[in-house]
Amino acid sequence: MCLKRIYKNKIILCCFLALFAWAAQADNDWIRKPVNWTGPNQSKIKALHYPDYDSQLIQGDWLSVTQQILTKPQGDVLATVIESPPIDGFVPWVAINVTDERIDEIDGIFTAKVELEIDDGYFTNDPASNYSIGLFDTGASVCIIDVNDAVTLGIYDNPDMITSNPVFLSGVNDTAIAYASQPMGFFVSSLKDIDSNGQLSDANMIGLSNFAVAIGDPIESPKVPTIVGAPMVVYYNTLFNNSNPITVDVNNQQYTAPDIQILDSNSPIPDYNNIIPLELRPLGSTTVQYLYTVIYEDFELLYVPTSPSLIMGTSSQSLFFVHSVDLYQGAFSAYDKNRFMLDTGAQVTVIGSRVGARLGLDPQNAEFQVEIKGATGEIQMIDGFYIDRLEIPALGQWLTFTDVPVILLDVSSPEGGTLDGIIGMNLFTELNFVFCGGGLSGDDPAYIKFAPIINCALADLAPEEGDGVINFLDFSVFTDAWLATSNPPTPNWDPNCNLAPYLLPDDIIDFFDFSIFVDCWLLNTKP
Repeated sequence: MCLKRIYKNKIILCCFLALFAWAAQADNDWIRKPVNWTGPNQSKIKALHYPDYDSQLIQGDWLSVTQQILTKPQGDVLATVIESPPIDGFVPWVAINVTDERIDEIDGIFTAKVELEIDDGYFTNDPASNYSIGLFDTGASVCIIDVNDAVTLGIYDNPDMITSNPVFLSGVNDTAIAYASQPMGFFVSSLKDIDSNGQLSDANMIGLSNFAVAIGDPIESPKVPTIVGAPMVVYYNTLFNNSNPITVDVNNQQYTAPDIQILDSNSPIPDYNNIIPLELRPLGSTTVQYLYTVIYEDFELLYVPTSPSLIMGTSSQSLFFVHSVDLYQGAFSAYDKNRFMLDTGAQVTVIGSRVGARLGLDPQNAEFQVEIKGATGEIQMIDGFYIDRLEIPALGQWLTFTDVPVILLDVSSPEGGTLDGIIGMNLFTELNFVFCGGGLSGDDPAYIKFAPIINCALADLAPEEGDGVINFLDFSVFTDAWLATSNPPTPNWDPNCNLAPYLLPDDIIDFFDFSIFVDCWLLNTKP
């Protein structure tokens, strides 16, 4: 989302809405597959069109992860290579609750305050049942609570919490209206804090107080989703554990997401060795605060939010950008592109028309299509392509993707103009990673630390023992094959010990294989 214009009490935001997508049969030779994905700008993709011969690729049957040495102009680099990622990635669901926590003193009255626990002050008498599920969305510049969730959370029972100041939320092809809230406490936790009875524990909830959000209106914005946006993300480290998905049932609806843990900056995080630098742009962001107007009422000055709380910079609210992306398609390339936004709320990856032109993409020969229908009923067909390679440089191992599905769409940038593209979560399904917030003036820059998900069942080298634990029984098998090679073959060659094809296909039992074995040590491979 990007703040476009401010005038009087009105704010127009380039916001990523939950619009609704419906697909029609584009061609008799194409297959229509019903889906339910979040797209760019939180659009909702409900169907996909693709040629029959692409059915395996659409289903993601070719997905694999390796580690390879790549030869680059600046020298050899080690890269995690993900072959044929799916079109759609995971949906980052989290649990949300709100309280009445705000600051009344004039000093800091507009600025959000980090809160590491909830001190009560709920708007309902039963917060364990009255909570909401929302998207953890780094591509959204404000936090949003939809109409139904605002009712569930008790906000509509406290009408003074909703101002009359409209917030215009612009999506892919239309605009919805929400309203700025009064400052409140906004708290988030993992789905795993919801028990089998659907009750939410607040023991691990952390968030922000004195924080204004956008509240959906039952008439003007019934389709606006509940979103945990960048103003929350910037203060915390967020662990995405894709190897441990969580499924919960809430109000007869099932949600599945990675184990997403929101951690304060002093909490330990996994020691992943690979780092993707990020940048808050536009530059110069200093704080998270809401815009306001002053009202004199009952002999008192009241400071009323005219916007949700934003990451405020010198010219506009800021969002997170990947520092560099390289793309290749046949003889064409788009190198060192730095206007790619990282969007955990988008299941798909997007490239803009400028990059598409550099890659020689032809909209007349799309390889698949998605169709988006907005809240106003306007329909837009989006062309999709498979590009040969997309690379994200990193400290440690680069991230490289082959046969990458992307959709071709121009999305507004908070810096003005349009983005080069959006890095969506279909590229992160085979990774565990930590989104480390930061980037405000005086803080360390934001970054991502990542590691490929290791299939530890591969390291169960003594399955006949039936214990399913990676232990000394398996280590004995591994050491018997140490330094064995397949070409030329050696007597102690054991293909089961060649764990490297998962990372580095060198056909020798060496430290690359041993590193996988160590990572799986004492883990139980049985459900």
